[in-house]
Amino acid sequence: SIRFFESIAVNTVPIYIGDKEQKFPLSWLIDWDKACFRISCEEVLSRRMMFMLDRILSISNKELNRMRIHWIIC
Repeated sequence: SIRFFESIAVNTVPIYIGDKEQKFPLSWLIDWDKACFRISCEEVLSRRMMFMLDRILSISNKELNRMRIHWIIC
C-alpha cells in the first residue's frame, strides 16, 4: 500500500492491521518486522488490539528513532 511509503515520507512508523503473513513491498530490502508495527486480525477480534496500541503508544522516542533509522539506511 502507498500508505506505508506515505508514513515513511513524513518520518512516522507505519502500523499495519491485517494478516500477519502479509508480504510488504520491498521486503527483500526492508525488514518490516523492525520498521513497522503489525496488529493481526485475530488481535483485533480478541480485543488484544487495545493492548497492542497501548504498547505502541508507550514506546520511547529512542526506540521509535531506531525503527525510523532502520528503513532510512536500507
